[in-house]
Amino acid sequence: MKLISGRCCFSGQRYFSKVFAVDAAGLKSETVVTKGFVPDVTPPVPLARIQTGGNLINNPSFEDSTMDWNIDPSNSSYILSVSRGNAKDGNKVVLVNGEISKAIETVPGNHYILSFYTTHVSSDENVFLHQEGVVEIPGEKHVFRLYHRENHGIVHSNMWQKNEFNFIADNEVSLISLKSFGCHGIYVDEISVRFPSVDY
Repeated sequence: MKLISGRCCFSGQRYFSKVFAVDAAGLKSETVVTKGFVPDVTPPVPLARIQTGGNLINNPSFEDSTMDWNIDPSNSSYILSVSRGNAKDGNKVVLVNGEISKAIETVPGNHYILSFYTTHVSSDENVFLHQEGVVEIPGEKHVFRLYHRENHGIVHSNMWQKNEFNFIADNEVSLISLKSFGCHGIYVDEISVRFPSVDY
């Protein structure tokens, strides 16, 4: 196949491709012509612009050391100070070892976006055993991964994974909960719940 370079396509003009084969004996096949295509280089016109409001979660990165989430007495979730650069935002994270939950004020029927960052707890005894967590939002339950396996499964510590979920509030108060598996827990940081508005 011969490629023609140095030429650009013009919007609204139809272009065709011709293809033929030549074997080792130099015999040429019948030329086949494609149906062609018409490029359209007109810039897209935005139909709407989506903006998100302020965060409905107070102390989203746990920097003021206030654990205003509900903690199941059977687990041991707590705020942990970490060295600079190891938190996703600031210098503190929450270690979720079991389940934490929080009720936030919402408007029934409105659409909301929940996002948060997670990573696993690494130590000499715990070599990335935990791969998943669970988030519950109004009417839904999801399993999320703590990281994406890349480079044939090689995982580096302090790799924060962003998780984002959409939900529609069915009450004036919506319950958000995060759960971990196993006995070591997971780190969570920078939690937000925002109400998106659409401008047409």
